[in-house]
Amino acid sequence: ELEWLNYVPGVRESRRLMGDYIMRQRDYDEQTVHPDTVAFTDWGPDVHHPEGFWVKGNDCIHVYQGRRTSIPYRTLYSKNIENLFMAGRCHSATHIALGGTRVMRPMCATGQAAGTAAAIARQHDTTPRGVYQDHLRQLQQALLRDGCYLIGVRNADERDLALRAVATSSSEAAGAGATNVNNGWNRVVDKNRNAWVPDPKLPGPQWVELQLAKPARFDTVHVTFERRCTACQVQVFLNDAWRTVANIEDDTARRTARNFPPVEAGRLRLLFDKPSADVAVCEIRLYDQHEQRSR
Repeated sequence: ELEWLNYVPGVRESRRLMGDYIMRQRDYDEQTVHPDTVAFTDWGPDVHHPEGFWVKGNDCIHVYQGRRTSIPYRTLYSKNIENLFMAGRCHSATHIALGGTRVMRPMCATGQAAGTAAAIARQHDTTPRGVYQDHLRQLQQALLRDGCYLIGVRNADERDLALRAVATSSSEAAGAGATNVNNGWNRVVDKNRNAWVPDPKLPGPQWVELQLAKPARFDTVHVTFERRCTACQVQVFLNDAWRTVANIEDDTARRTARNFPPVEAGRLRLLFDKPSADVAVCEIRLYDQHEQRSR
């Protein structure tokens, strides 16, 4: 007898808690980019009519869809309970603002941000607010390293060897040069594609290369594509020859990380034997995971 009630109210909300910041409709209106952004939504407030299922005519106001809005870290911890994180539908937001954050993708992102912040709080023996006050840059860079996109925040990871490398390629399409793979962005931003694309008029093989200022030890590469992973070889230049240390397969995911036995080298490249229309590389990161663990 009660099964049908689930479909009547349609509010899709839950109890909300108050943080150091409360997201409001103004955040959407003014497209505020918070200095402590840790996630975003481009859904926009999706506010339903109070009559819910029974309303006649338009039952939903949805005017912000497609406009990216920053979600600040200060909405993910309590303003008065020192050690309480909150993510998902209970984060700090008004009824209107929650209408644009309560959908799955931004809520998953707030969960990832809160979990990462909790690890940093434990590492530094501090509180959630202490992470905001003293370790915000570490939090944002950790999220970027794990593939997140934070509005207005570039990759500035000191451990990423690729940031200090010179990028070159076998060819490039107009407006899609090799320098895009280590310019600090991992996707399209506004009108900037932020991707290397080989000249579509030329046959394979095609490659994009990173050359370090001097040889360094590394064992991990992160690659983010514009749309989807496309098959290529990860190669390093050792003993005057290119050697394959890992392979990337076709995949619907945009981002992949590959580990391989540590090497000491000054050059790395992605080699595409048979380039397709899907070849568009947004970001390459290069790490020495052994050095990271030893810290």
